[in-house]
Amino acid sequence: MGLNAAAVDKRVKAVATTSMYDMSRVMAKGLNDSQTPEQRQAALQQMSEQRWKDAAAPGPRILPQTLEGNTNPVTAEFFDYYRTPRGFHKNSPNSTGSGQPPCPCLL
Repeated sequence: MGLNAAAVDKRVKAVATTSMYDMSRVMAKGLNDSQTPEQRQAALQQMSEQRWKDAAAPGPRILPQTLEGNTNPVTAEFFDYYRTPRGFHKNSPNSTGSGQPPCPCLL
């Protein structure tokens, strides 16, 4: 939102952003470089196949209301955030329990 405002509002002189993670690196190598090149290729293949399934489906993919199994803490935090009053938005598929997860690396 800040970047959009800076583009049209001449009162804004500068915009600074910060990120806890280098998301480009996380997507390429996993959190803390935990993903091997073979695992990355397998994940990309799985995501490619899922896109074809999603395109052929009659509606959005429905995510479960709870996470099952041994979920890493980052995935659990993202999953839970969209179900809190702060993270909820009526138009967000993640808030209402359907649609895509916030990041494909969290599948």
